[in-house]
Amino acid sequence: MVGSRLIVRPATREDLPRLRRTLEGRSVFSAMWSARASLRTDRLLYVGFDARGSYVGWIRFDLNPGTREAVASVALVPQARGRGLGGQLVDRGSEACFREQPVECIHAYVGRGNEPSRRAFLAAGYCARTDKSARGERPLSKGARSGAVHHLVRRRVR
Repeated sequence: MVGSRLIVRPATREDLPRLRRTLEGRSVFSAMWSARASLRTDRLLYVGFDARGSYVGWIRFDLNPGTREAVASVALVPQARGRGLGGQLVDRGSEACFREQPVECIHAYVGRGNEPSRRAFLAAGYCARTDKSARGERPLSKGARSGAVHHLVRRRVR
């Protein structure tokens, strides 16, 4: 990817204030849930910093060891948006997830109209799915992920 180098590392408890700031402007419920749930053991959470050392955002993977799959979620601080850092964060975070866990594929559900997030996942090698998801739901179906487009990336064979 062209642009500044992004550094990604596992999140620690000391990062919780940063995580909360990333969620400013979202619903109170969303911010409270994400901050509380961010350091659970069935999740991987990474934080990203640009070449100047400025915090840019986080990527989280909800793990499902029974299926060797994970679901990705990403958020950037407003000042980091539009610089190509979302795709770098998704790419480097996904590489770390594959390296650290026995995960074979990662899913991402991007809300319709969230073009920056869609571009970030596509730039990181994810493919938009048009068939049924692993859960049997249609990518644009109504339900728990209403209106979300399903993206998928599989472990790269080296």
